[in-house]
Amino acid sequence: MKLIFLGMVLLIFFTGCVNLSSLKALIELGKSDKLKEKVLKEETENFLRIKEAIEKEELKKGLSKEEFLKDYPPPVVVIPEGNQERWVYKRGESDWFGGEKIYLFFDNQDKLVNCKLKE
Repeated sequence: MKLIFLGMVLLIFFTGCVNLSSLKALIELGKSDKLKEKVLKEETENFLRIKEAIEKEELKKGLSKEEFLKDYPPPVVVIPEGNQERWVYKRGESDWFGGEKIYLFFDNQDKLVNCKLKE
């Protein structure tokens, strides 16, 4: 990734098209990639933390959202489904259509009612 960025900077420089705005745009693009990598890494770490908790049977039915969030990271996305919510955790490299996911279901009283690991 760094070599591609460096190559693009050198290509622009040697073609004589370097101006401040294009250089700033390339720098921002590089920062954006670093931010994406950080977010994907965090998603994976959070997924693994929740998976471990499920495997160790630490997540008990009736656990409130508030209690849950004191000890565990927030989900990637929350999906309202009728009178409950589905919280989704996934690995950073997984897309939404494939790969491992964890679903936590909270009822309308904000209590954990179920958890599922989809492999």
